[in-house]
Amino acid sequence: MIASITQEKLISESLFEKYLVSQGMTEFDYEKVWDGVPTHPDYTVYHNGDTYVFDVKQFEDETFIPAVGGFAIERYRRIREKINSASRQFKHQLFKDKP
Repeated sequence: MIASITQEKLISESLFEKYLVSQGMTEFDYEKVWDGVPTHPDYTVYHNGDTYVFDVKQFEDETFIPAVGGFAIERYRRIREKINSASRQFKHQLFKDKP
């Protein structure tokens, strides 16, 4: 299946699709339903006979925390939270052999 970019997706998802297409990866599914799996990774990409699964995240705003001499943007905690959240859905046995 060749997926197309739609206006209903998040900016990060549209950018990811544009990246895939720019790299010649035009065969992918958006939120594919996997039999027996309760979660749906954002993208299933088919390339050179292999199947890859991706979860695309987007940050809506910056969180400012007080720092010595001003403010700093605290990114690590938010990034780590999103990675941990996404990794839970890839723990299913079906995804263990998929990059």
